[in-house]
Amino acid sequence: MKRLMLLLCSVAAVCISCGDDKSGDTGAQNTPSGGTSCDAPKTLCGDHCVSLADLHWSSCGVCTSDYQDKDGSADNGCEAKKESIPQTGCEGSLIKCGDDCVDLLALHWSVCGSCASGYEDQDGDASNGCEFKSNSEPIVTCSGTQVKCGESCVVLADMHWSGCGVCTADYEDADGNAANGCESKRPVVCDAPLTNCDDVCVELDAMHWSACGVCVVGYEDKDGNRANGCESVIYECPAGQVVCAGGCTDLSQNHWASCGVCIQGYADSDCDASNGCEAKQESPDCEAGYVKCGEDCVDLAAGHWASCGVCLDGYADEDAQPGNGCEALACAGGQVRCGNTCVDLNQKHWNSCDTCRGGYEDTDGNAANGCENKVMQPGACYEVADCQTLSHVASVSCDGGFCRISACAEGYADCDGDAVTGCEVVSARDYYHCGAVGACTGADAGSECKLGEQCASGVCKPVPEIIGCSDGTREGFIDLMRFNNLAACGGAWTVRGIHHNIPACGRQSGNTGSNRDGNGCNLEDLCAEGWHVCLGRGDVMTRSDYGCDGILDGVNQNEPALFITRTSSRGSLLCDPDTVGVPLNMNDIFGCGNFGCFATGNDCDPLKLSSHNLCSALRQSCGCSKQGDGSVTCSDNSGACYGNNIGHSIDYFSALNGKSYSPAWDCSSDLPDSGAGEQEARDILKSQPDSQGGVMCCKDQCQADADCGVGLICRYHVCVECIRKEDGSYEGCPTGKTCTQQHTCE
Repeated sequence: MKRLMLLLCSVAAVCISCGDDKSGDTGAQNTPSGGTSCDAPKTLCGDHCVSLADLHWSSCGVCTSDYQDKDGSADNGCEAKKESIPQTGCEGSLIKCGDDCVDLLALHWSVCGSCASGYEDQDGDASNGCEFKSNSEPIVTCSGTQVKCGESCVVLADMHWSGCGVCTADYEDADGNAANGCESKRPVVCDAPLTNCDDVCVELDAMHWSACGVCVVGYEDKDGNRANGCESVIYECPAGQVVCAGGCTDLSQNHWASCGVCIQGYADSDCDASNGCEAKQESPDCEAGYVKCGEDCVDLAAGHWASCGVCLDGYADEDAQPGNGCEALACAGGQVRCGNTCVDLNQKHWNSCDTCRGGYEDTDGNAANGCENKVMQPGACYEVADCQTLSHVASVSCDGGFCRISACAEGYADCDGDAVTGCEVVSARDYYHCGAVGACTGADAGSECKLGEQCASGVCKPVPEIIGCSDGTREGFIDLMRFNNLAACGGAWTVRGIHHNIPACGRQSGNTGSNRDGNGCNLEDLCAEGWHVCLGRGDVMTRSDYGCDGILDGVNQNEPALFITRTSSRGSLLCDPDTVGVPLNMNDIFGCGNFGCFATGNDCDPLKLSSHNLCSALRQSCGCSKQGDGSVTCSDNSGACYGNNIGHSIDYFSALNGKSYSPAWDCSSDLPDSGAGEQEARDILKSQPDSQGGVMCCKDQCQADADCGVGLICRYHVCVECIRKEDGSYEGCPTGKTCTQQHTCE
């Protein structure tokens, strides 16, 4: 107690000391018990009255929450105000720096504006933080669609991320492994009455399904097209019969009111549906075989009644005389009885009486005209007639539930490749108007930009997204009206191999690009955004009705040119299926043009040319010389020299043009395992951006699964049923089926 009193004496206000009130008035009064009391608002601390507020105390000697006794002296109380912590107003791990919320880790800052150890701000630009790593190469700058997440460049869409490490709404990170992103697709939740069938919400009744993909009785999937369900009626029953349990049944003979439902007065006593309701129930008020209807005993079967006054299917009381029951109603061929009327189900777009077929609805509520309104998504179809209303279309087909334009009406062009818009551009018989922005001012005043160009700063400039080549110029398939989804792009690259899904140098290569020599580029850099190196023969055929015919139309065909795809071989120059995902092999290269050897067999069409072992068909001489009549003959026409009058060797063009060509294609034999000539797809590169070809670029078919039809997924910008993964697993196939090399489920 003595120690406490000494402490309290030492912490009293400045005018107070132990045993002496120098202020002349402590406000303390002796209490009857010998203690003291204080006048408000002071508080008794020890033997002295003090102001807690002046000393920043919450109680005697105890600092309030926002003050502290920093100098250790109790004489002046809690004299130091604590530093307040500003509210950042930032989400998650972001920190307030000035007016902005920033990620210190992403900017390599230790605190706002101060570089973390090992980093420097060399460009003086605070927006990119400390971008230079000390004693190392500059930090990698991500290109194209990539973004920087930590120290890595990633494509958010490939990882199913909306931001670094943040899953999109339809995916989740089930395995907790950030390296493969959000790998697991969340199941699609469908609103009633729709059902989830392979992540697509469908109405089972409209598809004539009892469960996903399972036809109801009386229907079959005759065309094999899952998109339109079970479209074909199996049974066409005669008048007076209906489909019951997979067959045509006369309800009256079975004493049924409807399939399996007994009419009044009968029962299925033996539980055998094959003989219907065989047991006649006797009415207590009527003789055997009769039932009570009102005041009368009636033989229901004789009057063709299901119950008193209710006609059996196939009968009607046409004369309105109950005494003679329901007379027979006979419908003409192709018609069925609905109520008391014979109708043609097809004319009314009905599956059965008053039930609309898929793709139709009864919008006016008038049964007389059936389901009069046709409904479907734009560009979708059940039959070719659904596509013939597309604008300015001359020839069109219904393929896989979608309209596909084969030819436009004269003077029109399908420039955007979208069937929904039809042939939307007035071409005036000049394909260079396709995609034009209109009359250009300035240097090209009064002129209209050509196909694949737009007016920019008074000058018509190419639009790579229309051209298909990253540098905005094509070296093959230059007729954009015929080949608006397929391009041949010349150029060079130094990153070996053909199986690259992501560009390496930001699509800056190409023979007129800013990186003409392709340093640090792969072959994917030759294609424009929204395009990709064609995956194989199937990819090419879906982008062009002409295959490779016309690839060199309008260019100098006396110069060597091979434009390759991402197809390899299983040997003997026999093409693999399209490379969607994991490649099957690394043997040989295939493409189109006039340079190289002939690809064996029809399984490569339209890719008729190949590189042969170690690119020998693109490098070796075949003993070619020019004849007096101007033609060129070659002494060696076998193996790599066999072109079948489609492809030619490099010395063929030397003889034809009277100049020497050095090989631009290299499948180096100096690399590991390349000596056997079975790794060309892994090792190939190309120099000389202006000579000997490049790649074939296909316009992306899809960006997401929703862009594809029912049962298909979007992978590597094409629609397939399934893909095979590097670990041997499959994606896209239902349980019990496996993915073939052709990317189909079996």
